[in-house]
Amino acid sequence: MSERPDSPGGVPLYDWAGQDEGQPRSIAQVVDPGHRVLIVEDDLELGTILRTILGRMGFEVWHAADGHQGLALYASEKPNLVLLDIALPDITGWRLLEEMRERPHGGANPAFLVITAYGDPANRLMGKLQGVQGYLIKPFKVEEIGRAVLSALQLHA
Repeated sequence: MSERPDSPGGVPLYDWAGQDEGQPRSIAQVVDPGHRVLIVEDDLELGTILRTILGRMGFEVWHAADGHQGLALYASEKPNLVLLDIALPDITGWRLLEEMRERPHGGANPAFLVITAYGDPANRLMGKLQGVQGYLIKPFKVEEIGRAVLSALQLHA
């Protein structure tokens, strides 16, 4: 997605990529209501951007800036999907993932999508062993977010 001057807060309202006549395609609601997403990301700017994009796609979204807050929101909001940063200030994302998996809500665990700057084979293996549905490797493009989230939910269904 390319940013345009009419994009408030730096988050594009429309996808301008591939438009021959300069007409945008809306990225508005693309999911059924009721899908709940928890973002656990200590970078507040990135957390806000992710929350805005996913909210515009139709998700109910919560953002936690650390593992402690993430675990509390996980228990109270019962998300269908957790976007989880691996490098959190108070706990590793891998440990937080283990704790969340030990506390299923409604008899089921949500899908997990890892947000990381570490796309190395060791971290990918750890994710595979932990059963994550996908990765967003920083830095990533805006259009990758929607694709990864929808794919993770579909794979987890």
